Amino acid sequence: MNKKNKIVFVTSIILCLCIAIFAKLHYRDQIMLDRSLGEEYVQIDDRGQLYRIDKQIIESIGIIDIRANLKTNGMKAIKQNYQGVPFNKVLLALGIDGAQAEKFVFLGQDGYVTAFSKKEILEDGNIYLVTGLDGQPLLGRKKGGMGPFLIISTKDIFSQRWCKYLMEINMQ
Repeated sequence: MNKKNKIVFVTSIILCLCIAIFAKLHYRDQIMLDRSLGEEYVQIDDRGQLYRIDKQIIESIGIIDIRANLKTNGMKAIKQNYQGVPFNKVLLALGIDGAQAEKFVFLGQDGYVTAFSKKEILEDGNIYLVTGLDGQPLLGRKKGGMGPFLIISTKDIFSQRWCKYLMEINMQ
């Protein structure tokens, strides 16, 4: 390969990388714009196939009460009464085969990221997508809440892996 071809090749690679980076940034900006316009949903990226979870889908699954410990800032754990749905039932409702992914990565609007294994996700009574607390809808970040969507694990006794302000889930 001569010098001119190498320069064209390297320039092409750099250009492709720049396009990919800008596309990803635009994708995140679009999610944030939708939320600022009042759209409340969580996006699931199942290795390129995109799905949306909104409150209508959650209600169609059947909201249940969930008792879980909330432990923050070195304080004693407090039993809370949340309302939501088992996350594995959300996957079923959307027609997603959760067994095909090895892990699930949850991203919050505040930049927090947490992950759960396939085993944790598919286990009954563990991971929940929450939309309410004590019978009231979760408030969004701007209103001092934890929502409108929150992912919790009832088996996480320190609530360290919970993801408030949930906006995106990546299946890997």
